[in-house]
Order: sequence, then structure tokens, then C-alpha cells
Amino acid sequence: MVSKRMQFALLISIFTLFGCASGNSATQTVNKTELLFTGDKQAIEHENMLSVMQLYHSVDENDIKEIAFLENMKPQNNESFVTNVRNADGELRSVSALKTLSEDVVSTVEKQKEAERKKREKEKKTKLARQAGIPSDENGLFPLYTTTYGVDCYGCNFNNGQGNTAMGVKLDINKGVLLPNGSWQPGIQYGKYYVIAADPGIPMCSVLKVYDHGLRGSGISPDKPFEAIVLDRGGAIRGTHVDLYIGSENSGAIQKVSNTSAKAQIIRLGGMKNGSCPL
Repeated sequence: MVSKRMQFALLISIFTLFGCASGNSATQTVNKTELLFTGDKQAIEHENMLSVMQLYHSVDENDIKEIAFLENMKPQNNESFVTNVRNADGELRSVSALKTLSEDVVSTVEKQKEAERKKREKEKKTKLARQAGIPSDENGLFPLYTTTYGVDCYGCNFNNGQGNTAMGVKLDINKGVLLPNGSWQPGIQYGKYYVIAADPGIPMCSVLKVYDHGLRGSGISPDKPFEAIVLDRGGAIRGTHVDLYIGSENSGAIQKVSNTSAKAQIIRLGGMKNGSCPL
């Protein structure tokens, strides 16, 4: 649905284009609408919009859509929209010329919006790493050292094939990983996430996206990043060292297959809800 502001501005351009052949009445119309437009835009009342629309009810709806670019434009130097329907020589632009101008402006605005979106995304990623006390690059990426461990590791609280993470999540060699709803998920994942032990500076439930890891197995491919959730701690796990859960110590569920320099990005910092980590 075309907004009030857009409808009003578009109608100005249309009756400027078609009104120039009507002599003084056209000049009066332009002056009236230019005065309305260059005034307080927020003060334009609904009934004024309707009255203008009723005068030009015969305008084709597709024409309105074709030249609908004012919505994305930021008026500068108090210029009214009327100036935009004329070229550098002061001649009225044709509808096709307005269409071209519209496409150029919209394309520029969309590129600006995309650049701003990417900038915000980068700022968000670096912010999360900074909050965790981890130096990162402009994309929030930092070097990662990965090792693997099993529920039956030396020093782990292991009994009858079962153990617990520091978060309190039960791990079982045969059943898998216990989810918040009380059901067992077969394998070594917690929902869609792989389980890791991380430095205490990275809060429980945080999610890391791991790149260039050189690992394979249990759904992990060396050429694709994977996401892991912090559910555990470890005495030797400090800084950017993480320990990846693989079930049993000797399972070989995940193996290093290429010598790469892994890096990671924090995509969620913390997030504990009701004593458990969201899936």
C-alpha cells in the first residue's frame, strides 16, 4: 500500500507533467501543491490528501508505482519534489525519464541500506567478542584452538556410561544428549549445536560459529563451518581454546583431517533461560 507521503508527492509530479499544457491554471496548481509539500510534511492532513487524489482520480495506478521514488529520497536544501520532475535545463522530464531516475535513486538507496546493514552486523559481531574479552578482527573472528573429549575422559564425573557437563546437561555414551524437554537426542549434539567446553569468560549457552577447522565426522565437514554451544568447562580450557565433545574418548566420532588454522565467531553471548540453554 502506497503511503500518504508517497501518494501526495507522486501526484504533485503527475499534475506538474500534465498540467503544464493548461496555462495559468497549471501554474496555480503547482504553486498550491508546492506550498503544501514544502511546508511541514507531518502537518499535511488526511482530508487534504483525499481532496488532491479526488481531483486526479483518473491517473493510472501503474504510473504512480512507476515513479514512486520520493519515499526513499531525503530532500536537501528544502527543495520540493516539483524540482525533481524537471531536468538540468528546467524542462519537464518525461514519464520514462522519471522511471529511469526512480530506478537509479532506488538502486542507490538500496545499496546504502545494505552497506548500513552489513556495518551493523559487523559491529554486533565484534561487540560480542569484545564483551567476552576476546580480541577479534573487524568481522568478530578470532583464532581458535580445538581439542576433543569424551564423557569418559580422565577426571570427568563418569558413571555407568553417563556424565554431566558443568552446565548440568546429561551426556550418555549410548543415549546421547539430554535436552531441556527431558528427551534424549541420539549422538553428540544439543539440538543443532555441537557441545563444547570453553573459557569461563564465555558465558554458558553462548554459541560459536567455527570456520576452517579441518574436522570431519558426525555431520561436520572440513569445508563447512559448524555451530557449537558452550555447555561445559575444563581446567585446561582457557582463552580461545575449546574442547569439543565426541561421545566416548576413543569413539573417533570427529577427527582432524587437515592442518588448518581454525577461527571462530561468537554469534550468541549467553542466553540462559529458566536454568537451561535454548536450542
